[in-house]
Amino acid sequence: ILFVMSLTGSPTWGVLSPAGGGPQWWAGSVATVDSATSSMIVLGGYSDRGPGQNAELWSLSLGGANTWTNRTPFDS
Repeated sequence: ILFVMSLTGSPTWGVLSPAGGGPQWWAGSVATVDSATSSMIVLGGYSDRGPGQNAELWSLSLGGANTWTNRTPFDS
């Protein structure tokens, strides 16, 4: 589940259901919005229930069709 806040008018929360599967749940991930590409970039994280640290890099397109893309250029 991905929550999104609309900042136009009165701010309201909603749920975004992007295509492409997306990253698994990890604690400690970092994310930022890239306004030049209209995307959100998510990097890494860790899990105390699985393989430990994660070095995956994902992007979520924010304009039009919301789609996750795995951008990991190396084995994580």
